[in-house]
Amino acid sequence: MTSQYNSSTLPVWRYDSNSNQWKSYDPSRSQDTQPKDISSFRVVTYNIWFDQSHQPFRFQSLSVILNNSNSHVICLQEMTYPILQQLISQSWVQQRYMISDVDASTFSNGKQGYGVVMLIQKDLCLRQLLIVEFPTRMGRSLLFTQLKFGTETILVGTVHLESLNSREARSQQLKICKSIFETYTADDQHTTCLLMGDFNFDANGSENVEHMTLLSNWLDVWPTVKGPNNLGWTFDTSTNTMLKNHPKTTSRLDRIMIASSVRKPAQIEIIGNKCVEQMQLETATMNNRTTSLSNIFPSDHYGLMADFN
Repeated sequence: MTSQYNSSTLPVWRYDSNSNQWKSYDPSRSQDTQPKDISSFRVVTYNIWFDQSHQPFRFQSLSVILNNSNSHVICLQEMTYPILQQLISQSWVQQRYMISDVDASTFSNGKQGYGVVMLIQKDLCLRQLLIVEFPTRMGRSLLFTQLKFGTETILVGTVHLESLNSREARSQQLKICKSIFETYTADDQHTTCLLMGDFNFDANGSENVEHMTLLSNWLDVWPTVKGPNNLGWTFDTSTNTMLKNHPKTTSRLDRIMIASSVRKPAQIEIIGNKCVEQMQLETATMNNRTTSLSNIFPSDHYGLMADFN
């Protein structure tokens, strides 16, 4: 179906409480979950930052944020093997979610690298999960899933587009995303398409104009819901102290995009914009010293949570 690109179908992983192990399943052969109608569909996207700085405290806050989101699908970028192992050990993940990877096998450099991961609620009807390789020097790819809700198909893709001064690479990567979604919607007009992640270009720059022209039939959910004057910065050196060594910048790098005749965006919010201390952790000891958590955020990015009715 996507032979023009290097793509691979993936198993999905479910936690088996009897054996206390994660086990892989083929979504295309699993018909035990029947499609059900869902009136409101919630997603989260979050670049969780692969840096190891204050990682235990950051992960604890991240876990609370993701658990409390009660999202149907959670898309995470810059996932590393150590963080993935922490994530799949959480009881809320084991009880409520399927996951796209448990051992970094989908990451370009395996356990030494990083990648994108998707969590999908267990009771959803998952029909396909695949990964599509991008033209990239940074191991970037599209993680893509097909879900069924009654007569509706929901397609969800998550990306971490090429970083730095890589405008042409990002353009090629978005063209691949567009092609994949178009392929899967060709015979099914009752479809909702969602593309989300760290796009790595500012929503207010010239590159955004170029790429949004490419995705002309898609809506950028943030300005659609919040209006054009709400800037919605997800990468902000003025408020996020994890960026203290970064040149001053404020950008909306992270997006949720929708193309649908079935659903409309109802709300969208920034998540992860409170420091760890504000999230009920006041002080902690690290390396035999007391560390203030008022300057620690879950990531160098803020995440996004959106609902679609």
